Amino acid sequence: MSLYLYQNDQQTGPFTEEQIQQMLQARIVSHDTLGWKEGMAAWGPLSSLLPTTGPEAVAPPPPPPPAKSFLGVISFAFSLISIVGWAILLAVAGIAHNNGTDTPTLNIIVGFAFMGGLMLNFVAMVLGAIGIFKSKANTLAIIGACLNGFMLVALLGLMALGLYMKNAH
Repeated sequence: MSLYLYQNDQQTGPFTEEQIQQMLQARIVSHDTLGWKEGMAAWGPLSSLLPTTGPEAVAPPPPPPPAKSFLGVISFAFSLISIVGWAILLAVAGIAHNNGTDTPTLNIIVGFAFMGGLMLNFVAMVLGAIGIFKSKANTLAIIGACLNGFMLVALLGLMALGLYMKNAH
């Protein structure tokens, strides 16, 4: 009987029972590895499939979907929040400029921070999206979340700097 395996978010097979036994002995797969054979409604651990008998297997049902990265969702959401924060900061700087309370130094700081922040937020958003749509991409999602954390701290720092400079004048 043909057996199909599902590991690392990929379906492989068909394999014979002998091939599966050899893979178990070589520790390529474990008894917890998901497998499927004809007659089964869903994937199950190899320990429930062996020993097997019967006719050749037909095409197995689709494997379970890969897990979505929670960190990717967080990174993507923080990117959207940070972009809104940068837009608010830009609007406040524009209002300050129109009211004549701006300084050239503050304008330069806000301008560089705005451009750099938007670029880093875009990178973090892409990394978060990769974490959402690709399994095993938690490292990229973590990097995206860290970039967003840095951007949120920078955004709050710039807002505090603006308040300080406003009160200093």
